[in-house]
Amino acid sequence: MRNNSPLKTATQTQALTNHLTNVGSISGLEALSLYQVVSLTKIISVLKQKGMQIVGIWRHDNLGRRYKRYFIAQA
Repeated sequence: MRNNSPLKTATQTQALTNHLTNVGSISGLEALSLYQVVSLTKIISVLKQKGMQIVGIWRHDNLGRRYKRYFIAQA
């Protein structure tokens, strides 16, 4: 069963905003394990719509798999 309540999405959005501000970056796997965020791209899109300047950079893990890491853009 899916729980896409506005409260849960708002809580996850705030948690990701705090994480980006305090830690500096996040990947999809980190978002899933820390905040139970299944679709990081959706929340990143919401944050961008709210005016946050966020950039994503492709990285490779130690096995060569690609993933995207998101940062707050530096002015």
